[in-house]
Amino acid sequence: MIDAGDDTRISILRVDEPGDSLVRLAQYQLQSISPLEEKLAQYPRGTAFTLHLEVLDSRITATPVSEISTFADSHGIVVKQAP
Repeated sequence: MIDAGDDTRISILRVDEPGDSLVRLAQYQLQSISPLEEKLAQYPRGTAFTLHLEVLDSRITATPVSEISTFADSHGIVVKQAP
Protein backbone atom coordinates (compact mmCIF):
# COMPACT_ATOMS: atom_id res chain seq x y z
CA MET A 1 0.00 0.00 0.00
CA ILE A 2 2.89 2.38 0.78
CA ASP A 3 4.47 1.71 -2.62
CA ALA A 4 1.13 2.40 -4.32
CA GLY A 5 1.09 5.87 -2.75
CA ASP A 6 4.19 6.78 -4.77
CA ASP A 7 2.67 5.47 -8.01
CA THR A 8 2.06 8.32 -10.44
CA ARG A 9 0.34 6.25 -13.12
CA ILE A 10 -3.15 7.20 -14.21
CA SER A 11 -4.90 4.34 -15.99
CA ILE A 12 -8.15 4.79 -17.86
CA LEU A 13 -9.54 1.28 -18.10
CA ARG A 14 -13.08 1.99 -19.24
CA VAL A 15 -14.99 5.05 -20.43
CA ASP A 16 -18.74 4.70 -20.57
CA GLU A 17 -21.50 7.00 -19.47
CA PRO A 18 -20.50 9.72 -16.98
CA GLY A 19 -20.16 8.07 -13.61
CA ASP A 20 -19.66 4.64 -15.17
CA SER A 21 -16.00 4.78 -16.07
CA LEU A 22 -13.06 3.09 -14.44
CA VAL A 23 -9.98 5.16 -13.70
CA ARG A 24 -7.07 4.25 -11.43
CA LEU A 25 -4.60 6.57 -9.74
CA ALA A 26 -2.10 4.81 -7.50
CA GLN A 27 -4.22 2.71 -5.09
CA TYR A 28 -7.45 4.57 -5.90
CA GLN A 29 -10.12 3.16 -8.18
CA LEU A 30 -12.41 5.96 -9.38
CA GLN A 31 -15.71 5.90 -11.25
CA SER A 32 -15.28 9.08 -13.30
CA ILE A 33 -12.96 11.96 -14.18
CA SER A 34 -14.32 14.24 -11.40
CA PRO A 35 -13.00 12.11 -8.52
CA LEU A 36 -9.71 11.78 -10.41
CA GLU A 37 -9.44 15.56 -10.56
CA GLU A 38 -10.17 15.78 -6.82
CA LYS A 39 -7.32 13.34 -6.11
CA LEU A 40 -4.93 15.10 -8.50
CA ALA A 41 -5.64 18.40 -6.72
CA GLN A 42 -4.16 16.87 -3.56
CA TYR A 43 -0.73 16.52 -5.16
CA PRO A 44 1.78 19.38 -5.10
CA ARG A 45 2.40 21.54 -8.15
CA GLY A 46 5.03 20.04 -10.42
CA THR A 47 4.07 16.43 -9.73
CA ALA A 48 4.37 14.37 -12.94
CA PHE A 49 1.96 11.60 -13.91
CA THR A 50 1.89 9.13 -16.77
CA LEU A 51 -1.45 8.50 -18.45
CA HIS A 52 -2.10 4.96 -19.70
CA LEU A 53 -5.14 4.33 -21.89
CA GLU A 54 -5.18 0.53 -21.55
CA VAL A 55 -6.02 -0.34 -25.17
CA LEU A 56 -8.97 2.01 -25.52
CA ASP A 57 -10.03 3.58 -28.80
CA SER A 58 -8.62 7.11 -29.08
CA ARG A 59 -12.02 8.41 -30.26
CA ILE A 60 -13.52 7.33 -26.94
CA THR A 61 -10.71 8.69 -24.79
CA ALA A 62 -10.22 12.04 -26.54
CA THR A 63 -12.64 13.92 -24.26
CA PRO A 64 -11.41 12.50 -20.92
CA VAL A 65 -7.77 12.98 -21.96
CA SER A 66 -8.53 16.59 -22.86
CA GLU A 67 -10.31 17.14 -19.53
CA ILE A 68 -7.43 15.66 -17.55
CA SER A 69 -4.84 17.69 -19.48
CA THR A 70 -6.76 20.95 -19.00
CA PHE A 71 -7.19 20.28 -15.29
CA ALA A 72 -3.52 19.34 -14.87
CA ASP A 73 -2.32 22.46 -16.70
CA SER A 74 -4.48 24.72 -14.54
CA HIS A 75 -3.12 23.11 -11.34
CA GLY A 76 0.56 22.99 -12.27
CA ILE A 77 0.57 19.22 -12.63
CA VAL A 78 2.26 17.41 -15.51
CA VAL A 79 0.38 14.58 -17.24
CA LYS A 80 2.10 12.86 -20.16
CA GLN A 81 0.53 10.11 -22.18
CA ALA A 82 2.41 6.82 -22.19
CA PRO A 83 3.69 5.72 -25.61
